Amino acid sequence: MIMRGEIDFIATGLGVTLSRSHAIDFTFPFENEPINLLIPYPKKDSTLASILAPFEYKVWILIAVSLIVGAYMLSWSGYIKARWFTPSNQFDGRREMARRRGRISDNLMFLLSVLVNPGYQVPPGFGVAFRILVAGWCLSAIVLSNSYNQSIKSFLMTPKYKSVVRSLDDLTASSEYSFVVKKYSSIWANMIEANKGPFAKIGNILRKNPENSLETLDDITDLVINQKKVLGQFKSSNLVLIREDMKTNGKCRLYMAEESFDELTISFGIPKNSHVLNHFLSHE
Repeated sequence: MIMRGEIDFIATGLGVTLSRSHAIDFTFPFENEPINLLIPYPKKDSTLASILAPFEYKVWILIAVSLIVGAYMLSWSGYIKARWFTPSNQFDGRREMARRRGRISDNLMFLLSVLVNPGYQVPPGFGVAFRILVAGWCLSAIVLSNSYNQSIKSFLMTPKYKSVVRSLDDLTASSEYSFVVKKYSSIWANMIEANKGPFAKIGNILRKNPENSLETLDDITDLVINQKKVLGQFKSSNLVLIREDMKTNGKCRLYMAEESFDELTISFGIPKNSHVLNHFLSHE
C-alpha cells in the first residue's frame, strides 16, 4: 500500500530489513527487539549422566598428571635431602631408600592415600621441603575432590534439565527438530536473503521446505510441542505464548532458548522521497 501511494505512513512497528530498505524509508528506530527460539520445555537429564557432568575429562587428566608430577618431585626431594643434606656416616638406610627404584611408585601411592583420606598425616622424620610439596599438592587435589563431591550431591539432589536446542547452529545440525517462521516477516526475510552463516543455512531449509514458512501462527503451540518445530520470533511474542499456554494448561510446556540469535531494529515506514517532514527521520 505504501509503495502504491495509498498511504503515507506505516504507523506500526516494522523490522528493518535489506529488501525493505530498498523499497521504503524508515523513521528513527524506537526499539531494538531481540529474536529468540521458541522450543519445547527442556527434557530432564539422566541422573546417572549427572555424576560425570560436574567436570570434563580434562580435569581428570590434570589430576592424574599432578599425581605423577607430585610423586616425581617428592622422589627428587627425598634423594636430594639424602644425597646432599645427610652426613655420609648417618642414615645410610634412608639414603639407600631414597635412591632405590620404585620410590616414585611409593610416593604415588602415598599421594593417593592422601587424596582418598584427607586426614592422612605425613609421617614424622620427613623434611620441610617434603612437607611443603605434599601440602601444595594436597591443597589443589583435596579442593578439587571435595568440590567434585559437592557437585555430585548437587546434581543428584537437584533435577537438571537439558534444552532440546540452544542455538541456530544446534538447530541446523539437528535431525529431530526443524525451524519454522512466519512467512514474509522480517525474520523470514533476513533468513531468505542471507548468503552465509546459520541464517543462510536456515534460508536454504525454508526454500526446500515451504511448509515451514507459516501463513499464520494459529497452531504454533501444537507445532512446537507435538510436531517438534522450533519457532523463530520476537522475544516479547514468545513470552506471551509461554504465559498464555501456561494459563490454559496449568504447567509450563513451552520454553525459550536463553540466547538471542538476532536483534531487529523497529521503526515506522514512509515512502521513498516522501513529503513527510524530515524530522520524522530522526529523534528530533
